[in-house]
Amino acid sequence: MQKNIHKASLDELESKLGISHKIAKEIVKLRAQNGLIDEHSLSCIKGVGPKTVAKTKKYSL
Repeated sequence: MQKNIHKASLDELESKLGISHKIAKEIVKLRAQNGLIDEHSLSCIKGVGPKTVAKTKKYSL
């Protein structure tokens, strides 16, 4: 079963989304604060642009 962005580890986020460790940490931090992540909150993270948001859709956002 494939994990989604709401349950993925830092390493999984980095490899599946092609993002830096710093951005992956910010996603996990946001996830801890808000529970589920939507496209808008994800796009508010510095360094996350439309390409990364599009990748998350493939990764079950």
